[in-house]
Amino acid sequence: MYSQDARRGGAIVGAIAREQLSSCRRRTEITLALRAQEVAAIPEGLAIETIRDEAGLKAWVDVWLGGAPAEIRPGMFEVLRQRGLGDDLPWRFFLGRLDGEPAATSELFIGEGVAGVQHVVTLPEQRRRGIGRAMTLHVLRDAQAMGYRVAVLTASPDGIGIYRRLGFREYCWFRRYEQARRQIGGNRFESPPSPR
Repeated sequence: MYSQDARRGGAIVGAIAREQLSSCRRRTEITLALRAQEVAAIPEGLAIETIRDEAGLKAWVDVWLGGAPAEIRPGMFEVLRQRGLGDDLPWRFFLGRLDGEPAATSELFIGEGVAGVQHVVTLPEQRRRGIGRAMTLHVLRDAQAMGYRVAVLTASPDGIGIYRRLGFREYCWFRRYEQARRQIGGNRFESPPSPR
């Protein structure tokens, strides 16, 4: 969740998280104290790097949007490039390389005392190896090192089991709507015309 001024987005995320968690903080607060079993070894061959340049960001976008049409990748890359990279910003991108090849992504978004875990994606052919768990723990450790003690995330059906095993608890559900697309030939699709 970002505002038009992405640098102020952390305040919005923090305010929403505090509001949602305040009434039942004792039941739902997620501490980043990593238990011994959470400090498991990183899967063999996995190296996690912080994205610091455009080449790394391009690799990050390619994994993050792995199943998306190739024509949207340049636009998303440009949006993220314009947001910027650096330790002084409220977000950090992480790329997991398995045996040197890009395989997974995650992002840390911080603000107002809350660490947001976002965009945890593992390429389909690399799943069920503990990579998503390692990417999530990397974000949590980074946040913990900066003094954050509360983390929030939204989970897809594919990832919810990982997050539950890490100690996250459900607070609420979001409905997601997608506009239907129709095939117009070959592998090309378009959105239906907007109602007038």
